[in-house]
Amino acid sequence: MNIDELAEVPDLDRRFGLLLLLVSLGEFVPTGATAVDYSRVNFCRVSDESDDFELMRSKSIRHTRDALIAATARFEQCALVTNEHRLAKRSRERGIELLTSAELLSLFQPAVSVLQSA
Repeated sequence: MNIDELAEVPDLDRRFGLLLLLVSLGEFVPTGATAVDYSRVNFCRVSDESDDFELMRSKSIRHTRDALIAATARFEQCALVTNEHRLAKRSRERGIELLTSAELLSLFQPAVSVLQSA
C-alpha cells in the first residue's frame, strides 16, 4: 500500500495507525512504474514495461494503484503483500513473490513473543 492510498482511509484512527505502521516498517521507495494522474515526480520510476503494467492493472484505470504497488514489488525484488485475489493472481503470473497480511504478521510473531516474555 502506498502512502497516498493510506492517506485516503476515511477512518481517522485507522489512517493514523496505518501511516505510523508504514513509516516504522521501512523506507520510502519510488514506485516501480509511472502512471499519469497517479504518480508523483521524484516518487516514481519511468519503466519501459508498459504492456506488463497494463496487464497488471487488468486494462482498467480502477486498478492503477494496485498495479503500481505490484510493479514496485517486482522492481525492488521483494514480496507483494496483498489479500486481493485478482492482484495476487496477476502478480503470481509475473513471478512476483506474494504474502497475505496474515503471513506477513506471522513473520513478526516470534519477535513479539520474545519481547513479551522479557
